Amino acid sequence: MEQDDGLHRAIGARLFALLINLTHITEFDASMFTASVTARLHSSASQVISRLMTSLPKTTSVLTFQITLCQKYLSGPSVGPSSGVRRRKPQARARRGSGVELGTALSSKASSLPVSVTKLAVIPCDEILALVESQRDTSLPTFAMKYALLVAYALLQKQAIPAQKDLSWKNAQQDGRLEHIISSGFPDHGEGSELKKPLLVICGLWPPK
Repeated sequence: MEQDDGLHRAIGARLFALLINLTHITEFDASMFTASVTARLHSSASQVISRLMTSLPKTTSVLTFQITLCQKYLSGPSVGPSSGVRRRKPQARARRGSGVELGTALSSKASSLPVSVTKLAVIPCDEILALVESQRDTSLPTFAMKYALLVAYALLQKQAIPAQKDLSWKNAQQDGRLEHIISSGFPDHGEGSELKKPLLVICGLWPPK
């Protein structure tokens, strides 16, 4: 996404979308992948963040990933995915053909399999609105992530079947709380103010159903 060439950016977005689709596969560690991308975005400019979010397809899996990514980013920098991972201790080599060698090989193979399934879950509406309203960080990249979070969640709610829709989101639209949070979460002047008006306009295009 940091490439200036349009073709390279399009290819990068396509490859990234394919990786996001892998987050639903058992063998893929979605949590570690999300943490790695979040860490990278913390050192990226707002243009890179906006370019990344707008270039991805608006499928359910991609929108779910975007929401999780925005949540982790707005919750603050976290420890990198490699921390806390214990290195495997070296084991003594067994004699060729011995039962110990076979047992070690089987144990090594088993340890390479995923211990548990890590799937991405969409956070509730109230937590999303709290992240948007927070004034903990007022940098332009943070406002870009807030913008991406709201748009992704609105699109996901639009795609959801009635049984999966968040009632809190519908209520926030009807009672004006969503508009109020956008107004208080984004400045009227300075960095991030250019995102406020489009969000308020888009807010009117999200009729509660």
